[in-house]
Amino acid sequence: MNKYLYILGLAGVALFSACSNSDDLSIVESPAIDEAKESALIYEAGQNSEVPITLGIGQSRGYTRAPLVTDVDEGYGNFSTEDKKYLGVFCLATDYQSSNHPIENDWSADDEAGLIVRMSNVPAKVEDGAVTFLDSDDLAEETPVETPKKWYYPMGNWMKYNFYTYYPRQEKVVDGNTTLSFSANQVLEKYYEIDGSQDIIWGMAVPPADDAFSAKYFRENVSAAIPQLKFEHKLVQFRFFVIATDDALAKKMKIANMYISNAVYRLSLIVANKTDEADTKNGQLNMLGDFKTDTLYIKKNGKNTNRFDGTQFFEINNTSVDVSSDTPVGYIMLARPDVAYEKKADYKYKLVVRVQYKDGTKTKYKNVPRFMTPPEGGFQEGKIYNIVVKVGLSGGIPN
Repeated sequence: MNKYLYILGLAGVALFSACSNSDDLSIVESPAIDEAKESALIYEAGQNSEVPITLGIGQSRGYTRAPLVTDVDEGYGNFSTEDKKYLGVFCLATDYQSSNHPIENDWSADDEAGLIVRMSNVPAKVEDGAVTFLDSDDLAEETPVETPKKWYYPMGNWMKYNFYTYYPRQEKVVDGNTTLSFSANQVLEKYYEIDGSQDIIWGMAVPPADDAFSAKYFRENVSAAIPQLKFEHKLVQFRFFVIATDDALAKKMKIANMYISNAVYRLSLIVANKTDEADTKNGQLNMLGDFKTDTLYIKKNGKNTNRFDGTQFFEINNTSVDVSSDTPVGYIMLARPDVAYEKKADYKYKLVVRVQYKDGTKTKYKNVPRFMTPPEGGFQEGKIYNIVVKVGLSGGIPN
């Protein structure tokens, strides 16, 4: 029975008392009895402690799609979830507090007690830096309701925990596709398709030095700060400007459409990985499956919708542009091109500008392609890149 004495909780005390009333303490119990008692202890250890789980927002580049900034010293701590969009929050066991534990730290195991996977894809909204957990069942109703839900650290002091999150949250199954997968050491979230309008944001709490979050930690450190999520943008934002090559061409051409003709649009995100000591896999974005691309259209500034719909045009009426103050034609959010490098070396995105122009009395259209060559060091996640396209006429045809 000695292997059970490290349990804290009423069940552990009851079992110990029952054994002490017997004169046969030295008798070895059968494996069936051991297994039943072990299951009972695991269940008891997974019950709620008195310590609630509370999260805050640390210093993060926590902006969503529209107001991304390029200055790394700006834009911290201002993250708020958009209407009807939520964080997906995970509370996962990262290590053991001691060598006494009858449970393996396997994130893919059947963990009914919630000792290993305490929180799994729990929806949460953020307002003014405050994180509120929501009831996922109420959100799944035909008329969704945002009902706050409380979570607690487990009673048993076997495991150390940390918090991981991604945004925008997806249900575990979307259109028949399983988007969330667990292995023993990793949680993978699959974005089967992106359309260029939304950012993907990943976050993780940084535990205190030489420790990790648990009920025991907060009991012993009553003034300790609550875990702070630090966010990172995982996509690159491109903003597009179009100018004419000379004054004579200004207002003689219009943009009818703009799109990326070879966008990598199927992605996966490593939400959490506990085997990577260098911490390079946590938050890593990868191409999902085989190399595939699609046409993604640029979006209206600050909106989710396409900039062009066949009836709207953009007049090319300038030969210069000030990217710091002028309004771009539109934007798009994409993964770094190097997510495709393992499948296609030196991959570059191709921007296509569809130009409307006059050829005598006739109105014609011409697709003008441009490869977007990255700067030295490549395009960086969480940054804005202003793409200025110059369009001219050669023999009456745009170039």
